[in-house]
Amino acid sequence: MTGNPLREVCPGLYVAEAKQRFYGLEVGARMTIIQHHGTLFVHSPIAISPADVAHLGTPGQVLAPNLLHHLYVGPWIDAGYEGWAAPGLPEKRKDVHFHGVITPGVQPFGEDIEVLPMACFAMT
Repeated sequence: MTGNPLREVCPGLYVAEAKQRFYGLEVGARMTIIQHHGTLFVHSPIAISPADVAHLGTPGQVLAPNLLHHLYVGPWIDAGYEGWAAPGLPEKRKDVHFHGVITPGVQPFGEDIEVLPMACFAMT
């Protein structure tokens, strides 16, 4: 990705957007990065290099939140981020080693980042 795709929303909260096609439609994609106690929490990674955000903090966790938003999670895990996945994703992405799976009652990111799993229909 060229240039600096990161936009600071407020202190410690960044977003980056990218073009993404899904079944021939331009749907876009958005990644969120939270500076969290000196480490970075990455939600729904996009095609941006982890090196491009290294100046923000130390690798922390990366979350692939569903069965669609996982295409770019591998490089983040390879860069030292602890990978977390939606249920069913480790079976779909056998090429990626996830640290854990988000399930009801699991709060792996501390008290500041609350996980609220939602039961939705499967798209892929």
